[in-house]
Formats: sequence, structure tokens, C-alpha cells
Amino acid sequence: MSAFFKKFETPFDTIPFDLIKTEDYLPSLIKAINLEKQEIQNLIDNDEKETFRNTIEALDLTGEYVGVIASVFFNLMNAKTDDELQAVAKEFSPLLTDHSNDILLNERLFSRVKKIWDAKANLNLSVEEMSLLKKKYKSFVRNGALLNKAEKTELRAIDQQLSKLTLSFGENTLKATNAYELNITNLDDLAGLPSFAVDAARITAKEKKKENKIENMEQDNCPICLEPFDLEKKEDIFITSCYHFYHKCCWEEYGKKECPICRTMTK
Repeated sequence: MSAFFKKFETPFDTIPFDLIKTEDYLPSLIKAINLEKQEIQNLIDNDEKETFRNTIEALDLTGEYVGVIASVFFNLMNAKTDDELQAVAKEFSPLLTDHSNDILLNERLFSRVKKIWDAKANLNLSVEEMSLLKKKYKSFVRNGALLNKAEKTELRAIDQQLSKLTLSFGENTLKATNAYELNITNLDDLAGLPSFAVDAARITAKEKKKENKIENMEQDNCPICLEPFDLEKKEDIFITSCYHFYHKCCWEEYGKKECPICRTMTK
């Protein structure tokens, strides 16, 4: 059984990453989706009159496993992605999108939610309950619950395309960031830069057989004029002590010692 469906025997219920493998995410998500589908179906099939408790509160308590698995997966994708995770994401993300639409475009479920919404003035709800009701109702409406059948079908297609394009954009951005290099050979350009940053860059340069060069500059454009840097004219680039890059002319015209990106005082 996947670690996601067991009690986490960890301090403060933190995620046991050592027990989770890349190949666990997709089957775990599929199982979690099936569990939530059953929870939703039980909610819809409830013969009792719609109340805040058996509709809004019950809905809010569904999908616990889906939420945890998706949160762990996407946070890991952002923090420590690799080719295997990216391959899983191509199935994981569209599957999650479909599941979300299955809930938010479910007419019987929305009918129950709308009845509570329409009667909210007479339900004597607390501030917290009203906030939850508003959040749930708006999530349905903003995700197409009031659209007609043809529009809902079109929305599903758009959402699927967006989920795939978002992944592609993230992958392309990551590849471009990893491939980008700024080589600096004039040590005067590093005046004011912390020694640990220079040492780290020097190690990276040595590993890539490009010693005495600073690598992996993550800025393509000057934050002041938004124009790209000309890497053939390194003498025109100004580096602040907080390791942000500007055109020298822009920095001089800016006329302040405070970095506009991080507000650090620089030389």
C-alpha cells in the first residue's frame, strides 16, 4: 500500500518522502480520485433535505487524499524536478484536471450547493460557515457550473489543453534556465559580491571546465529598462552586492544605492 494511505509516523505528520517513490504518484492519485468520486456520489444520493452540514460541510471534507497527493507532487516538481517526475506529470496533471471538472460541472451536486446558496439568508450561518459557502458556490460558478452543455464540453477541452501547455511551459522554462550562462572574466565586475557566492560560482565553472567565469545568471533583462543584456559587452553590466544585474547606464540613472529588486543597500 502506498505511504499516502497510511498514517504518517513522522514528527508533526510531515511527509515521509523516503517512503514515496516516483512510480507511486500516479496509481495513488487514481486510487484517491476513485475514493473521492464515491464520497461525492454518497453526498449526491443523500435523500435527506439539503442542509449546510450534509452538503457544503460534507463537500469540504471530501478528497483529502487527492489534496495531499497533488500538493506533495507539485511541490516536489517545483523544488526538485527531474525527467521521471516530468514524465509522470504529463499524465498526472490532465487526470487531476478531468477530476476537478467532473466535480465542478456535476449538475446534481451543483443543484444541492445552489439550494443552500439561495437560502443562505434564512440559515443563520456563522461568519465562518458563510465564508465557506461563498467559497464553494463561487468555485462552481467560476469553473463553469452555469454554462450550458455545449459550453461545458468546450470548457473541458480548454482546461485539458491548458493543463498540458502549463507543463510544457514549465519544462521549457526549466531547460532554458539550466542552459543559460553568464561568463564573467573581469573580477572587478564582482566588487561587493559575497565571497561565498564567488566561490560557489568558481566551483561550478571549474566543474564545467570554464574556470574564472561566473555562471548561471538567472536574469535575461535589466529590471530597470527591461531590455536584454548584451553578453558581448560585459563591461556594460553592473552587479550589485546582492548579486542582481543591471545595465550600468540604468543603474547610474536610477541614482540610488538600494537594489529595486530586493531592497538591499549596495555599493
